Amino acid sequence: MHLISAFISLVLVIHQTHSNTYIAYAFYLGNETDRAALLVFKSKMIDDPQGIVSSWNESLSHCNWLGVSCSRRHAGRVTALNLNNQKLIGTIPPDIGNLTFLRRVHLEANRLRGNIPEEFGRLFRLKTLGLLKNELGGEIPRNLSSCVGMQFLFLQYNQLSGRIPDELRYLAERELVVFGVSVKNLTGRIPSWLGNGSSLIELYMGHNEQRGRIPADVGSISKLKTLNLHYNNLTGCIPSSVYNLISLVYFEVGGQESIFRQVPQSLPNATGLEDLFLTSNSFTGNVPANLGNLRNHTMISFSKNQFQTGFDSLNFLTEFTNCTKLKVLDFGHKKLKAKYLLTLLI
Repeated sequence: MHLISAFISLVLVIHQTHSNTYIAYAFYLGNETDRAALLVFKSKMIDDPQGIVSSWNESLSHCNWLGVSCSRRHAGRVTALNLNNQKLIGTIPPDIGNLTFLRRVHLEANRLRGNIPEEFGRLFRLKTLGLLKNELGGEIPRNLSSCVGMQFLFLQYNQLSGRIPDELRYLAERELVVFGVSVKNLTGRIPSWLGNGSSLIELYMGHNEQRGRIPADVGSISKLKTLNLHYNNLTGCIPSSVYNLISLVYFEVGGQESIFRQVPQSLPNATGLEDLFLTSNSFTGNVPANLGNLRNHTMISFSKNQFQTGFDSLNFLTEFTNCTKLKVLDFGHKKLKAKYLLTLLI
């Protein structure tokens, strides 16, 4: 009986030893993999005027490098890369996909070039991908949809091309909060699947080459606060469902010369609106007389349209006497200050 107990104890000790060895090996491997990936990233920066990545000294743990954050639970695993506004010039290497514990990537306001690596799709823990204000080109990788926990996707102000991949619908249907793709060259239509974005709060799709109508499904994004669609090639009318979004605070859809002929009478239904920009469209007729229902407004701009300018067509101005928060009212090329305007009306 004692021999059996001794044998079992020996087996447990051997098993424990192997387990500890495996854990130590896994830690070492993960630690070195992350470090190696960061060193490749450093090597791809051809200009580093702020000296942030050039300060990554191999004599220090990579968790102590500037702009790098590591996990508290998983030693040596990189969880965040914060290198925004460092004036970096270079490319993002595919090796970034080896940083599998990454949750946040902030590379905004640099001069990064080349394509967005498809290897970002391997970062299933990623919640924030900030690449706006760079010089990135090519198409948006379809396999970003594999980042199932993505909440903030900032791709604005780059040189991306092609269509918005339909695969990104899986992000919208899960946790996506901010979707920014104002990048000048995107084509195709505004995806109707955005209407399934139950978590979406901010949507930036301006300055593209997108055509067709604004999908009525956009009016199903119940939490949407910011909707920016300005300067596309959109046609048709603004769906009334958009104005029924009581959460909507900021709405901009200017610069659509072939869009919208009359301002929808349902516009004042968007009672939560604070900033409304419908500039440089082809609106004709009269301005809706019930705009005064938008009591939360601080800015309203309808400049560069084709509204009627007769005395009777200005009757809507009296509706603004109760808009005590209004600061700017713009129906032409000059901005009318609300305080002065209300003085005239009273």
